[in-house]
Amino acid sequence: MKRSLLAIAAVVSLASLSAARPAGANSMVTHVWVAEQSITQIEPGALRDIVSDPALRGVIQNGAIYPDSGYSVRHEYGEWAHWESWVEPYLQWIRARWGAEGYRSADARRHVAFLMGCAAHSMTDQTFDQYFVARARQYDRTDADNLDVGSDAWLVVEHGVTSEADGLFWVDEMPAIHAAVGGPSVTPAVLSEAGNLTAAGTRFLVRFGHTLYAARWRDYPWAASHYMDADTPGSYPRLVSTTAAYWRFLWRRLQGDAPPGAPPIYSWPSPGQVNFPVDHGDIESRAVVTTPWGLDDATVNDGTVRILGPGDAPVPARVSRYGDHGNTLMIRPMADLAYDTPYRVSLSASLRTLEGSLTGAEQTIAFRTRCAPDRLAQCPPLPTPRPTLSAPPVSTPRPPPGLDAGSGTVVIEPDDAGALDAAADDVATLDAAMAMDAGGAPTKEGCGCRAGTSGAGGGVGWLSLVALAGLSRRRQRRAPLPSISRRT
Repeated sequence: MKRSLLAIAAVVSLASLSAARPAGANSMVTHVWVAEQSITQIEPGALRDIVSDPALRGVIQNGAIYPDSGYSVRHEYGEWAHWESWVEPYLQWIRARWGAEGYRSADARRHVAFLMGCAAHSMTDQTFDQYFVARARQYDRTDADNLDVGSDAWLVVEHGVTSEADGLFWVDEMPAIHAAVGGPSVTPAVLSEAGNLTAAGTRFLVRFGHTLYAARWRDYPWAASHYMDADTPGSYPRLVSTTAAYWRFLWRRLQGDAPPGAPPIYSWPSPGQVNFPVDHGDIESRAVVTTPWGLDDATVNDGTVRILGPGDAPVPARVSRYGDHGNTLMIRPMADLAYDTPYRVSLSASLRTLEGSLTGAEQTIAFRTRCAPDRLAQCPPLPTPRPTLSAPPVSTPRPPPGLDAGSGTVVIEPDDAGALDAAADDVATLDAAMAMDAGGAPTKEGCGCRAGTSGAGGGVGWLSLVALAGLSRRRQRRAPLPSISRRT
């Protein structure tokens, strides 16, 4: 009975999290995985000693789910904790207490580990949404509302990813920290409920994510066949490398020697890139820049963030940023760029960091557009289009160890009519449960994060129970995945 109640709590939690989280951002298993993988890219030294400490593994994982935990109880701290609005003051709080001792004490190490977990969540959402999800919408010709949970399912099935996050958020300590850094007021009871729900939702995704595997492949064949492609902007390898770069810079910020004018840690175009697309309606022509500092919103505009052409002529563009005090900037040209022409993305020296300093130095990213179709022979060859797979690499995905294969295994059965089983679609039922609106409205262009008032919401639970019952009793009959043409 206890296990059944835990399963019920997990599916209700997952529904609540999915309803309140920004559409297109990552889900819990991905956040835990990126934080874990980022550890491997940190060079030997003091930071590596902290983040690789087995005793702090659970602390980092809990940090990686902390921002979304606020959504599970519809509390405003969920949105706030996603950005530098939490990272920067928390970092300064840590530095004021343990900077002089070099972060050697047990308390210092656990807070640094938790900070890095939270920062990993923030950077992962920004990078995935603005670099990868935007492309998935174009290439898969659909919305990306279920891509977050879908990519979790791919991780679970294809890479055996699990989670050890237990949602224990130091409930007696965190309310005072929130108050000290000017954050939303929380109580131990709120944090306890949020941690339990979010950890249960994460375990639910690990345990039952395989049931969504094929359906999400059907919905997002381009995304499914590119999310692990290191050459695709915003893919999972890029989430890890960008998060690791962010961690290195955060460590410098903890030391007090981080330069305000530090260059971006990730961008599209990359420095010196050639063959940049010219069609302003193409997602590939949108410049995206991720900085190691959170930037003051008041200083981000089309005069401080620009695309400049020959003679430093500005390209008419719309400038926006991701989230409240996020690190990622988007520059959308409002007209086509010229063929075979040098351009540069320019970040002005008058941009101000959230910490309060002017960057003090212009940062530029030079690139060159592709040649006209009738002059291709005179320019570097265009990249070879990458194919989009037409079928999942795992045709009969199996549940993780410990789950009864008799009730949990997904069996892929070709449908002669080429249509979904009309009787019932359990995956769609679960999707419907998770898609129910938790309230609130989009807060920033490019973000769409939603957070309501404190307290658990009603209305999601019963439909979630139906979904859980269906997932445990029925095997899914899925139509063959459609043939997908190569990307051009």
